[in-house]
Amino acid sequence: MRHIWTLIIFLFLPLILLAGDAAGADEISYTVKPSVWQEGDLYFLAAEGATNLPDKSVLDITFTYRFPGGDNDRYLDYKRCLVSGGIYQVRLGPFRSKPPAGQYLFRVAFDPDRQSDVVRKYLEGKYRSREALALTESLTVGKSIEEAAQERQRMLSIIKKEGLTLKAIFDDIKAHVPEYSRTADIKSLRRWSAATTAQLEALVRGILLEDELRVFEMVTQAKASIENSAFLLKSFLQKQESILALREQPPVDTDEFNRKLALLDEDIAGLYKLTDKEVTKNLKELGIFSLDKQVLLGLLKKIEGTITRAPENESLKEVDKSAMMEQIVALSRNLPDIFYDQLHQLVAEVVSAIKGNQPMTKQVKEVILNRIKTFRSEIEGK
Repeated sequence: MRHIWTLIIFLFLPLILLAGDAAGADEISYTVKPSVWQEGDLYFLAAEGATNLPDKSVLDITFTYRFPGGDNDRYLDYKRCLVSGGIYQVRLGPFRSKPPAGQYLFRVAFDPDRQSDVVRKYLEGKYRSREALALTESLTVGKSIEEAAQERQRMLSIIKKEGLTLKAIFDDIKAHVPEYSRTADIKSLRRWSAATTAQLEALVRGILLEDELRVFEMVTQAKASIENSAFLLKSFLQKQESILALREQPPVDTDEFNRKLALLDEDIAGLYKLTDKEVTKNLKELGIFSLDKQVLLGLLKKIEGTITRAPENESLKEVDKSAMMEQIVALSRNLPDIFYDQLHQLVAEVVSAIKGNQPMTKQVKEVILNRIKTFRSEIEGK
């Protein structure tokens, strides 16, 4: 009997060992460790991890942003990186300010079909499973939903002020356009043109610092409108500058000079028409041209007056509630979209104060009046 078992073990031992090797074959694995990386005054979104993949394996990293309290992810960027020495590292940036508050998602994917021939051959001999893998880890910046909302509002406030600055520059340029065809003081006009161009460049530099990661859609759209407008106005001034430089030179051939100048004047007229149309459209989208400060401030003053006059610890009269809601509706009709964050916050405070005939306590009144004060500052561009 002992000889029979010896024979069985001898015959089947290779199969047992092979089965053991198969069961113990490695699985492809890697970790994902996200972080905000600071290097001097610059910031990066970084992902790194350890892996048992061979050198030169390719990993695909997708960066997205999820506004706290929401379900929608906003795509930010995509990177590819190579494994080296059992680790991988990738950074998105640099950015000149810390990434805005909120949740950042880092999706690291490995696809065997997108690897080099050398890596694929290694995978075939090393790993039991060679399916595509994807791991996602999140990184939370900031401590609360409110912090993300405040950051977005801060950026919008800056963009709104820059929009008002853009409109002032635009109005100044339109006022100077007639001077290009009639002024004898070309040097003064060229100095003004250079100074205005510098203003436009400073304007763009300022807004480029806001929401570099494009996590807040309204900020991104408003910023793009200002950048586009500044580029158009700068191009128009540069074209005018070339004409002024030509007019400063004494003509060798008067007829040829006048012909060339006439062509340039015709060209600049078309450019000005296009610039005026596009910048006006962009400013309307920003709500700048439709911004009637006197109407908006007047409506805010009426709401403020109703709250101020309301006796403490007493419910608002129905007539005052009705009048205040009408004023809020009128405010919304005259308000550009970019100011809607402030409007929503004011409405929430007012509705909370007047529903259910609750008494207007001193604290409630102060909250609403402070909200109106902040709203007023936004409209005035302070």
